[in-house]
Amino acid sequence: MEVAEMEQALKVLDSSLSLIKWRLKSPSKRRLEIDILALCTGMRAAVMIDYGGRMPELQERLCALVKLIQKGLENCSSRD
Repeated sequence: MEVAEMEQALKVLDSSLSLIKWRLKSPSKRRLEIDILALCTGMRAAVMIDYGGRMPELQERLCALVKLIQKGLENCSSRD
């Protein structure tokens, strides 16, 4: 994954967080950014850190976030 692709992934992540109205404290958001980039680059196979919230709310938010990111990145790559 190139630097430009990582920057685009972070933009998509940020807009996706806004769409699902998930407010995270700065340290939690940073951990989530690192985990999502690790997923995108294949460095990690799963997200395992608690970003706040309780089950099933946390699970629902993570699933919604991943789906939005996937759609956002697909839209970006189809423009290229």
